Amino acid sequence: MEELKSKRDAWVENNHDKLLKSHKKNRNTPERKQYLKEFRQRNRANKLCTDQKHNWDNKVRVLSLVADNKPIQCVRCGIRDKRILQIHHINGNGQRDRKFYYKTNITVRLNNSKEKVNIEELEIRCCNCNILAEYDDLKRRYTNIIGFDDEFNPIWRVMPRKVKPIEPLVCDQCGEIYKPNYRKERKFHFCSRECYQIFMVKNGYPNRKNKEDGRFEGNAKRGCDS
Repeated sequence: MEELKSKRDAWVENNHDKLLKSHKKNRNTPERKQYLKEFRQRNRANKLCTDQKHNWDNKVRVLSLVADNKPIQCVRCGIRDKRILQIHHINGNGQRDRKFYYKTNITVRLNNSKEKVNIEELEIRCCNCNILAEYDDLKRRYTNIIGFDDEFNPIWRVMPRKVKPIEPLVCDQCGEIYKPNYRKERKFHFCSRECYQIFMVKNGYPNRKNKEDGRFEGNAKRGCDS
């Protein structure tokens, strides 16, 4: 039986390209697609069971490949429960393998020469230790966290505000250069309240308002003349 399997495996390896072409040709036919659609509807429960079993077997296969003939356990806490074991990317390039956790791409990438992933870049960790690794290496996801306090609350980095400096202005009354305390653009600028009052008197602007209706009651120049 073993000899027959070895001969069959050798034939499959030698005729791998031919098998792919024939499978691809047969799968793209509308009759085949309709048959698969009806088969999935008839055997929905069985297909779900086989898919779940396939995913679990693939996860165990990946863990054994990364363990490399060592016990399958977390490298940090040593737990061996396969339900919570995950693959941790040491160099932080896990975004490249987003389908790693759910599909079979990792088994192909471990053995494929084009997109081969070195086993040395991977390690086994439980879900808790895998999340803590992201906080330990703050350069990955949480780049604005400096550290943590005694209650494990994050200490955030204070980011400097990119605010343009206030440019100096020239007083319209005395002509002196001063630095204003506001950024609002006005028609006239004054370095002090005295300059503001003198400018208002000279140019005849009203100097007071009625608190009830908010209207100006008099003229500064008229008040000074009287």
